[in-house]
Amino acid sequence: MEHEPLAPKPQPVFGQGFKYNGRLVVKGIPRAEPSEIKRLIREPPGASPEQLHDWQTESLRVATKPWLDAQARHYGLILGGMDYNKDELRDLMLKESLKPDFDDARRQFRFFGGDQFEQMKADWEAQCAAYKESCFSGRRQADFDNLATLEEKLNFDVDMFLETYYSDRRTLPGPTPFRGINFEFIMDAMAKIPGLCAQKVGTDFQKMLWVGWDKKEVKQVCKEYTALAKANAAERRQVKQKAEALAHEKRLKKAQHWRLEPHRDYVGRANRGRGVEGSYIVEVAVLGGFHEESKTAREWMDIRTTILPGVYEATFNFMPALEGVMILSQVEEDVQKYLNYFEPPTTAQATATNNEDATRAGPQSGSKRKRKQTGNGGQGRANGSSSGPDPKRLRPDVPDLLEGCTRYHARWRGSVATKTFEGTGDGREPVRVRENGENKGWVDFLESDKAQFMVHCEAPLIVGVVQGYKVSDQPRFEASKWAARPKADESYLRQSYNK
Repeated sequence: MEHEPLAPKPQPVFGQGFKYNGRLVVKGIPRAEPSEIKRLIREPPGASPEQLHDWQTESLRVATKPWLDAQARHYGLILGGMDYNKDELRDLMLKESLKPDFDDARRQFRFFGGDQFEQMKADWEAQCAAYKESCFSGRRQADFDNLATLEEKLNFDVDMFLETYYSDRRTLPGPTPFRGINFEFIMDAMAKIPGLCAQKVGTDFQKMLWVGWDKKEVKQVCKEYTALAKANAAERRQVKQKAEALAHEKRLKKAQHWRLEPHRDYVGRANRGRGVEGSYIVEVAVLGGFHEESKTAREWMDIRTTILPGVYEATFNFMPALEGVMILSQVEEDVQKYLNYFEPPTTAQATATNNEDATRAGPQSGSKRKRKQTGNGGQGRANGSSSGPDPKRLRPDVPDLLEGCTRYHARWRGSVATKTFEGTGDGREPVRVRENGENKGWVDFLESDKAQFMVHCEAPLIVGVVQGYKVSDQPRFEASKWAARPKADESYLRQSYNK
């Protein structure tokens, strides 16, 4: 079915500095009532200081220069391109308000010659009639009726929407919400309908316009919607935090998967070694959370054989917490035997050993035996042990051996981070205090193929155990020797004693 061409929307009619779109306005400002002008520009007589303050506040807010200029033109005081400042306009309106004919509505039309205003009004009404007839009799009405939601119809044609739904109070009696519209334009159009109240609430995607005939009902529903919007915003923040935490965990798992790829390739080989020697990648949990730098393969451990059977020397890097050398053996005495090979006991220790042998060889008087034991013991504590601090004083709690694992006793020496200071806030890395340390520990290997291990070692920044995964039967990093590492600092040993 063919329809006649649609008539254009009504356009405002201009004349003598006014715009007529159903009412005369100057720069969008309509004519104010004479009583309102007098109230805003005349100081109330006999007012209290509080009342005078309220009047000044409202006068400054409403009686601005654009408003005063528009009222002066509405009341026939200025015309054309004449320009005044705010004080001049206020004085002009104050003097004019004292005249007896100030309340005469015909003052607004004094600049229109003859029937000029009637022609402007007739032109506007003719446009409106033609547009309305075109809308309700042609294709536009059919398109309007086919739209599904009120928002779609309101965005399609606001005039047609208001004519359809708000020409009668019984059509939409209660407050109705609208979202996704041109709020300012729609509110200006609805303000022309007497008795219709429109209030905008919310921000961003929660912004909504509530429209209704009862102002109290509209304010109440806006208040309830604002409370609901705040609750929704709080819930969205929680959901966002959970999503960020899950995304962070996913990134960590992805980094872990990337790091363990060489280990899976190694385990899948048919001709791989079954011993503990080789190269391992490790995962270190440092104080404050998972160490994300592990994805750069900075944590590793290389295990090599030594001159003693069953004793291994490992070079490890558990940074940022610990790095150094570790001696491993299933027999704890073999670890000490290997260390004595590189650092033989001192003369004082050898003398103490001979005295103990002589004491066991024959009887001695109680006082002599006591003096020897006291002298040897004091000298040993004064000179210390060449192989490090007293093992009994530094021995950490022995963890339980898991089923299916083989335990290797360990002794490590290296550089250990003891304290951490946060960065300055400008993106700098945390500052860590490092000391030379030494202690005991355990390494539990899986008995099946020795391709994984768990390191139990006490270090201030290490949380839990260090997980190791074998990637090669041959070491890949440069070896570091036990004798080349500096002995433990006295400050670190004191801290270890006080634990």
